[in-house]
Amino acid sequence: LCYLPPHNITCCTPLMLSIPGIEPSAHICIYLPTSGKKNEFVIALAALSAVLECLQEEHPQTPVYIRGDANVNPSNLPRVQLMSALLAQFSLKSLPLDHPTHHHFMGGGSSDSQLDVLLYPCNLNKPEKLQQFICGKENSMITSHHDLIVSSFSSAQIPYSPPPQAIVAPRVSNTRVKVQWNAEG
Repeated sequence: LCYLPPHNITCCTPLMLSIPGIEPSAHICIYLPTSGKKNEFVIALAALSAVLECLQEEHPQTPVYIRGDANVNPSNLPRVQLMSALLAQFSLKSLPLDHPTHHHFMGGGSSDSQLDVLLYPCNLNKPEKLQQFICGKENSMITSHHDLIVSSFSSAQIPYSPPPQAIVAPRVSNTRVKVQWNAEG
């Protein structure tokens, strides 16, 4: 898709969704470093910023959606400020989840937080929509210790021209003959 910063940073994975007849969109999956890893968090935000800058340069009209675990707890003011600055810089808006998402590996499975995010461009006519939460404590098919968040987004239709028919190479009949020699020559 575009340039990713060096140093094997795996905090964000961008992908370009390009379906014929549908407006392209960029999607970035994030998992930012957890609490207590301040330096790694700042580096990860810088990497995400670099990806977003690249997308703005290479695909300026393409909407960008970011989803994942931002690890920005509302009570951690420095992280909130850094994330808010990033959202303002790239004109992104957070979809209100109106529900703390659960991380069932902490607090005996009852710890909840507001770490998961669904971010979308501020200028969209039809913003991303939250469809449902699916909790692993209520649905045994969810094997993750995180709740499943289902959302949807709309893309505009664009004109589509099918690719031209492939050129078929002409066939030339084979008029050659093969001489088969016997053992005596």
